[in-house]
Amino acid sequence: MSYVFSASNDETVHKIALDGTQEWIFTDPPDWVRDVAYDPYGYVLCVGRGDIMYRIEPDGDSDWAVDLPERGQGVHVDWRNYAIYVACENDVLAKFDAETGNLEWEFNGGEGEDFDRVGVGPDSVAYVGDEDANAYAVGSDGSEIWSEAYSLTFGTHMTGWVVTKDNRVYCGTNDGDLFELDPSDGSQLQSGSVDVNGDVYDLDADDEGNIYVAQWYRTEKHTPDLDQVWVYDGHSGRHSAITYEPTEGAVWSGSWSEEVHKLDAETGDHLLTYDEHSGNVGGMTSSPAEIPVEFVGSVYWGQINNGGSEFPVPDFVQDGDLLVWIGGGDRIGTS
Repeated sequence: MSYVFSASNDETVHKIALDGTQEWIFTDPPDWVRDVAYDPYGYVLCVGRGDIMYRIEPDGDSDWAVDLPERGQGVHVDWRNYAIYVACENDVLAKFDAETGNLEWEFNGGEGEDFDRVGVGPDSVAYVGDEDANAYAVGSDGSEIWSEAYSLTFGTHMTGWVVTKDNRVYCGTNDGDLFELDPSDGSQLQSGSVDVNGDVYDLDADDEGNIYVAQWYRTEKHTPDLDQVWVYDGHSGRHSAITYEPTEGAVWSGSWSEEVHKLDAETGDHLLTYDEHSGNVGGMTSSPAEIPVEFVGSVYWGQINNGGSEFPVPDFVQDGDLLVWIGGGDRIGTS
C-alpha cells in the first residue's frame, strides 16, 4: 500500500493514507520541518530548522537522529547508492549514509547563500541552487561537476529541483520560471513559466516525465517540454509542496493554508482535502507503487518488504552493481 507524507512548520510529519485518513504523526522535531523523503525500506527522512535529520520508522517511531552541518532545506534519498543528500543553508550540500546516518562529505558552494531543494539523478549526481542564482552539479564523491550562474528576469533564487527517470533536469525560480538544464554542463535547454509570476517552491515528476509544480498561487502540470497542461488554484494560501503518487495517479499539493489537497493528475480536479496540520505545509513525499529496480541497480529475488507491505519483483532483475536482496529487504552480498 502506498502513502503520502507531509512536513510542516507545526514541527510534525504526517503519514496519510490515500483515502485521506491519518496513519500517524511524528512529533520529535523541535522546529519547522522543511522537507521529507522516502527510502526503499519504508523509512522516512525529515530535515528542517532544528539542524537535525530524523529517520522515522514505518510505524512512526524515531529510528535515529543526526546533526546537520547547517539548517536543512531539502532532502532526497538516492536509492541506487542508498545515500541521503541534504541541501542546507549557507550553500552546504551534505551526503549521509542512509542506513547509519553517518556523514560522508560536505560540499560548499562558496557563495554563503542558502541552498533550497535538492534533486538527484539516476547517475547519483545531485543538483542544487542558491539565492544568488548559482546552480551546482555534484558527483556522488562530493566533487563539483559544474557550476553555473544564471541571469533571472526578476528574482535570484534557484528553488525547486527534480530529475526524471531518463535524467532530464528541471528547476524552478522565485520569479516563476521553469528551466530544463543540460545535466552535462548546466546549459539551459528550454524554459517555461508558471501561470502567475511568483515563487516556485517545489517540483515533482511522474514516470512519463510530466512535471508538477507547487507555485505561490497555483499547482500546475507541465509536459516534459514545459507546456502547461492544467492549473489548480484551490488553496487559500501559497502552494508550497508537491508529490506525485503513482498508485492512483494523483498529485498531492500542500500549502500555507495548513492543508493538503489530493488532485487528479490527468485533469487537476480536486479529490479530497487533508486538514490535520496546524501550520504551513512545506514538504511532501510519497511511497512508490512498486520498488523501482532501475533506480537501485540491483539483483532482486522474491519480494521486498517495504513498510509492512510486500511488493513482488521479477526474479533476478540485474542493472549495475549486482547487489543481492531477498525477502524482507536483507542485503546478503554483492558481486
